[in-house]
Amino acid sequence: MTLLVVRLAGGALILTACTYTGIMAEGRLKRRWMFFEELCELFGYLERETVYHRTPLDEALSLAAERCRTELKKVLLDAAEGVKKKTGGEFSEIWEKAVRRELDRGIFAEETIQVILLSSKALCNPDVVLQKELISQYARRFAQMEADAEEDYRSKGGLFRKLGTAAGIFLILLLM
Repeated sequence: MTLLVVRLAGGALILTACTYTGIMAEGRLKRRWMFFEELCELFGYLERETVYHRTPLDEALSLAAERCRTELKKVLLDAAEGVKKKTGGEFSEIWEKAVRRELDRGIFAEETIQVILLSSKALCNPDVVLQKELISQYARRFAQMEADAEEDYRSKGGLFRKLGTAAGIFLILLLM
């Protein structure tokens, strides 16, 4: 009787762990999608603040961070702090330090991080016309990345959860 209870408890733990692993994988896809959605909104907001209102960059980044719910908030606050304190040299260096320090490597591929790093050219450009054009280009690029991330989440999110559960059931059958 005790052996059966131990096996059932072990089976429940295995199933729970495998299902949770699938849920975590689904959550990473959702966080990635939400990040790009927020990044698109951010570029529209920063365009209004820096191009039209001519708000100083550190203030615009701080204001934008207040609107964020994802890892982007930490990146913006870190970059705004670096701009205020004038540490790290050029803005692209400050932006790179903030992005590399705050973004989760498990969610974003290196090529995605490189695109985010290159967007610093759009955020800190002395030529207003060129800045507006660059911000628009990056906003379109991030909108495409958002659409791709949403498609990944919608097509693969539930699959990860189901695969985790199936793996748990398989392990239970294998070990019993």
